[in-house]
Amino acid sequence: MDKPGMDEEDEVPTDDQALTDDEALGVAEQGESGPATTPSSAGAGRTIAVGALIVIILLGGAVLLLGGDDQADMPDNIADLLDPSATPDQPPGSLDLTDAVGALPEFDLTEFGADEVVGATSFLGDRPVVLNFWATWCAPCVAEMPDFQEVHEAGSEAFRLVGINTMDAQINAVPFVEELGITYDLATDETGEYFNLTGGFGMPTTLFVEPDGSVAYRHTGPLTIEQMTELLDEHLDVQVEV
Repeated sequence: MDKPGMDEEDEVPTDDQALTDDEALGVAEQGESGPATTPSSAGAGRTIAVGALIVIILLGGAVLLLGGDDQADMPDNIADLLDPSATPDQPPGSLDLTDAVGALPEFDLTEFGADEVVGATSFLGDRPVVLNFWATWCAPCVAEMPDFQEVHEAGSEAFRLVGINTMDAQINAVPFVEELGITYDLATDETGEYFNLTGGFGMPTTLFVEPDGSVAYRHTGPLTIEQMTELLDEHLDVQVEV
């Protein structure tokens, strides 16, 4: 039985039926344009979209790498390095490019830590010469320098060691050399032009040069004491005991 004073239109909704103003607004918006999107669901949607885009980019890069003929577009010497069978007699990280150099080219280097010009071939004389291109920003270069110093101290009468600081800031290189206690000859190739002129491939690069200036061997990559003494013996006929 209906209560007096109330008709069906004035019926008070129960707690389960009651809607807040915000919920009522959501229902209205749903009726106009579909389900309402909350901030949390919008953020999740954006995250999924960004993730999908990253996956697409990565897959596209993989297709390019796998589908392209990389070695066909590389210089021959780089392709050889990627092919282990191309240079089976050379240690990892080394590259023999003596044909690209021939005789040691003349060039005006700069005296290390100074502004005076020094000719690259001025280091030639009655002894074989080892030229080592290095820089403080090159970690393998830094790692091998103490070993080079030991070999120099043991064999300075048999060969001449010259370190060519390449594309480096003298403000970093000079104190670094002093801290290491390097005593072999040094020069500076500020722009890297001489490094390129000799056909340099990577850092560090070490040239083993005959007294007449002909390059007997080039090594790209770091050297240990054992490796350096072996190369001195093999290519310059210089025996050094360290």
